[in-house]
Amino acid sequence: MIGATVTMRVNPGKIGEFERLYRQLAEQVRSREEGNFQYELFRSADDPNTYKTMEQYRDHAAIEAHLRTEHIKRLGPALSALLVEEPVIEIVGDKVVFKQGGR
Repeated sequence: MIGATVTMRVNPGKIGEFERLYRQLAEQVRSREEGNFQYELFRSADDPNTYKTMEQYRDHAAIEAHLRTEHIKRLGPALSALLVEEPVIEIVGDKVVFKQGGR
Protein backbone atom coordinates (compact mmCIF):
# COMPACT_ATOMS: atom_id res chain seq x y z
CA MET A 1 0.00 0.00 0.00
CA ILE A 2 1.23 3.49 -0.89
CA GLY A 3 0.22 6.72 0.82
CA ALA A 4 0.13 10.32 -0.30
CA THR A 5 -0.44 13.65 1.38
CA VAL A 6 -1.16 16.96 -0.29
CA THR A 7 -0.86 20.20 1.68
CA MET A 8 -2.82 23.13 0.26
CA ARG A 9 -3.09 26.77 1.35
CA VAL A 10 -6.46 28.11 0.21
CA ASN A 11 -7.28 31.72 -0.58
CA PRO A 12 -9.25 32.90 2.51
CA GLY A 13 -12.15 34.15 0.38
CA LYS A 14 -12.47 30.80 -1.41
CA ILE A 15 -12.78 28.33 1.50
CA GLY A 16 -16.45 27.44 0.85
CA GLU A 17 -15.91 26.91 -2.86
CA PHE A 18 -12.76 24.84 -2.19
CA GLU A 19 -14.60 22.54 0.25
CA ARG A 20 -17.55 22.15 -2.13
CA LEU A 21 -15.30 21.18 -5.07
CA TYR A 22 -13.18 18.88 -2.94
CA ARG A 23 -16.30 17.09 -1.68
CA GLN A 24 -17.32 16.44 -5.31
CA LEU A 25 -13.85 15.15 -6.12
CA ALA A 26 -13.67 12.88 -3.07
CA GLU A 27 -17.06 11.33 -3.88
CA GLN A 28 -15.91 10.53 -7.40
CA VAL A 29 -12.55 9.15 -6.29
CA ARG A 30 -14.19 6.88 -3.70
CA SER A 31 -16.89 5.60 -6.06
CA ARG A 32 -14.83 5.22 -9.25
CA GLU A 33 -11.27 4.29 -8.28
CA GLU A 34 -10.85 0.67 -7.33
CA GLY A 35 -7.21 1.18 -6.29
CA ASN A 36 -7.99 3.98 -3.82
CA PHE A 37 -8.62 3.03 -0.19
CA GLN A 38 -8.61 6.45 1.51
CA TYR A 39 -9.21 9.98 0.23
CA GLU A 40 -9.89 12.42 3.04
CA LEU A 41 -9.47 16.13 3.63
CA PHE A 42 -8.40 17.64 6.95
CA ARG A 43 -8.28 21.30 7.95
CA SER A 44 -5.30 22.52 9.96
CA ALA A 45 -5.93 23.26 13.63
CA ASP A 46 -3.25 25.98 13.46
CA ASP A 47 -4.19 27.69 10.18
CA PRO A 48 -7.82 27.63 8.97
CA ASN A 49 -6.68 28.28 5.38
CA THR A 50 -4.45 25.18 5.25
CA TYR A 51 -5.78 21.75 4.32
CA LYS A 52 -4.13 18.36 4.01
CA THR A 53 -5.35 15.27 2.20
CA MET A 54 -4.59 11.78 3.39
CA GLU A 55 -4.73 9.24 0.61
CA GLN A 56 -4.01 5.52 0.35
CA TYR A 57 -3.63 3.52 -2.85
CA ARG A 58 -3.06 -0.13 -3.63
CA ASP A 59 0.21 0.62 -5.45
CA HIS A 60 2.01 3.16 -7.64
CA ALA A 61 -0.06 2.11 -10.65
CA ALA A 62 -3.22 3.11 -8.77
CA ILE A 63 -1.75 6.57 -8.10
CA GLU A 64 -0.88 6.94 -11.78
CA ALA A 65 -4.40 5.84 -12.74
CA HIS A 66 -5.83 8.38 -10.26
CA LEU A 67 -3.90 11.20 -11.94
CA ARG A 68 -5.29 10.23 -15.36
CA THR A 69 -8.97 10.17 -14.35
CA GLU A 70 -11.51 12.53 -15.89
CA HIS A 71 -12.51 13.87 -12.46
CA ILE A 72 -8.92 14.82 -11.57
CA LYS A 73 -8.40 16.44 -14.98
CA ARG A 74 -11.63 18.43 -14.55
CA LEU A 75 -11.67 19.32 -10.84
CA GLY A 76 -7.92 19.47 -10.16
CA PRO A 77 -7.37 22.74 -12.07
CA ALA A 78 -10.51 24.28 -10.52
CA LEU A 79 -9.20 23.45 -7.04
CA SER A 80 -5.69 24.68 -7.85
CA ALA A 81 -7.11 28.04 -8.95
CA LEU A 82 -8.35 28.56 -5.37
CA LEU A 83 -4.91 28.10 -3.78
CA VAL A 84 -2.50 30.86 -2.82
CA GLU A 85 0.53 28.74 -3.81
CA GLU A 86 1.40 25.41 -5.38
CA PRO A 87 0.31 22.40 -3.33
CA VAL A 88 2.98 20.28 -1.63
CA ILE A 89 2.65 16.62 -2.59
CA GLU A 90 4.40 13.86 -0.69
CA ILE A 91 4.32 10.19 -1.64
CA VAL A 92 5.09 7.91 1.28
CA GLY A 93 6.24 4.31 1.04
CA ASP A 94 4.84 1.09 2.28
CA LYS A 95 2.47 1.07 5.23
CA VAL A 96 4.06 -0.10 8.48
CA VAL A 97 1.81 -2.41 10.45
CA PHE A 98 2.23 -3.10 14.15
CA LYS A 99 0.52 -6.04 15.79
CA GLN A 100 -1.64 -5.23 18.77
CA GLY A 101 0.41 -5.47 21.97
CA GLY A 102 3.76 -5.51 20.19
CA ARG A 103 5.62 -5.05 16.96
